[in-house]
Amino acid sequence: MLQRPVNLIQLSDCHLFADESRDLIGIRTCHSFANVVSMIKDREPSIDQILVTGDISQDDSLESYQFCRKVTSTLKAPCAWLRGNHDEMAVIKESDNNFASFFPDHIRIGNWVVLMLNTQTDGAVYGTLSSAELDKFESQLVAFQGHPILVAMHHHPVPVGSRWIDEIALRNSEAVLTLLKGYPQVQTIIHGHTHQERDIDHQGVRILGIPSTCVQFKPEAEGFATDDLQPGYRKLRLYPDGQIETEVYRLPAGTWIPDKSQPGY
Repeated sequence: MLQRPVNLIQLSDCHLFADESRDLIGIRTCHSFANVVSMIKDREPSIDQILVTGDISQDDSLESYQFCRKVTSTLKAPCAWLRGNHDEMAVIKESDNNFASFFPDHIRIGNWVVLMLNTQTDGAVYGTLSSAELDKFESQLVAFQGHPILVAMHHHPVPVGSRWIDEIALRNSEAVLTLLKGYPQVQTIIHGHTHQERDIDHQGVRILGIPSTCVQFKPEAEGFATDDLQPGYRKLRLYPDGQIETEVYRLPAGTWIPDKSQPGY
């Protein structure tokens, strides 16, 4: 068991394309993703685990997932992925490429357990946890009662105050939050989907949102709106006793500027 803190890096909402020159709201997503990973290489000399918490692809192409795998492999650390609402993954299921190992349902590292919840709902933008996924979640909470637990999901379980993005949040979040009341070893939930940084306490559970590696959404906007904040990542230091330190790092101001004339994506 690791006696030092576990260094975990979270990336999210990459929206990669098969064609690396394509853009989303004026930002070339493959390039901005590579920029963020390059920043991580410069800043983080020791990484124990990388998590990519959904919306890896924008066009659900095999090439976009291959690009994610290629770029993150330069960080020389294990990498695990979650499905987002854009990750239909039909092309992965049909391919001979071995991506199965990128989608574990949990990760054990040091004294910690990371539970990887699949909130992707086929054919929908909002998230749900199926009955089978909730049952598995509860069985994992029971099995790992002696360990501090980090829960990772794509969709946000608590509103962020932006009407349009909260309409496509996790639909059955109360089932998750009610379940967690019986398992105090759950320290924190991390999520993607909102393209915003946040750090709140909700019913005794810390909930962390993260910037996208491409386009950022403006906080507390009624309708779709982008922000000039830069792409980034979250670093978490998970201590053996269950304590967490975390910080978000972004690219320098002005590195990527969205096209605000576009009404959505």
